[in-house]
Amino acid sequence: MLTSTIIMVFPLHFRSNEETASSNTFQKKEEFRVNLLKTVQKEATLSHELLQYRGIDLVIIEDSPSVNTPDSLFPNNWFSTHSELSEKRTIIFYPMMAQNRRKERREEVKTMLIEKGDFEEIIDLSDYENEGLFLEGTGSLVLDRKNKIAFAAISERTNPILLEKWGAITGYKVVSFSTKHPTGVSIYHTNVIMSMGIKTVVVCGDIFEFEAEKNSVYASLQKSGKEIVEISLSQLENFAGNILLVQSKNEGAIWICSTTAYGSLTEMQRQTLRKDGDFQMLPVSTIEQIGGGSARCMVAELF
Repeated sequence: MLTSTIIMVFPLHFRSNEETASSNTFQKKEEFRVNLLKTVQKEATLSHELLQYRGIDLVIIEDSPSVNTPDSLFPNNWFSTHSELSEKRTIIFYPMMAQNRRKERREEVKTMLIEKGDFEEIIDLSDYENEGLFLEGTGSLVLDRKNKIAFAAISERTNPILLEKWGAITGYKVVSFSTKHPTGVSIYHTNVIMSMGIKTVVVCGDIFEFEAEKNSVYASLQKSGKEIVEISLSQLENFAGNILLVQSKNEGAIWICSTTAYGSLTEMQRQTLRKDGDFQMLPVSTIEQIGGGSARCMVAELF
């Protein structure tokens, strides 16, 4: 299942988020940069234009000038949309770890999304924040929507208890696992480790903490008929695992990725991934370096 409609944000605020720095090893300490926000806005605008040119429908959310949200560029963490759960189209809202990220769930934006998608079923899990339980949307969850399998790396932002509840609510089978970065910190989001295609899937095998869990993940992917494109730790750190397959209205499917991610892939890896679709590179190096997220993090799918 692929969508041709995606949701992205035009930022009015941006900085290295001090509330997420300890759990995100990809996030670089912010150095003083002249016109940082303008640079990021240019990267975002060019990304929007490139995707629209390739036949992807965009819904653009603009920040509120009065609500300071340094990570609002990454909207896929606070909601997900679904047409595969039942006959009703569904939107799910998620609990976020960082308090300043919770401000991204503005009521007027939630209302706009519900009306835009004509969602009949609304599932709101955000109150679990009050219990210290977090599950950050399709950052925490990499979804094989056709087979209803969710892959999830346990971390501060992906709670195993809430994962179980989410699986019970949605009917998805959850395949969870533990990770370990060389720094000793768990990988903060699953969507920097894995990217799900139709025929192919990207996985970084070097970050699994336990071999048995790695074998379980690989077995599940192979049973679903996926061809595994294994990336190295170095490629993961260049966001090669943070890509997303979407459907163009003008051509076939397209992998959305950053210029950095594409440059880190080998030609053989690119050829394998092209079995699912061509690439569209986005020039988002500043967003990657300061925000600690890449092209996939910037996109929320509208089903």
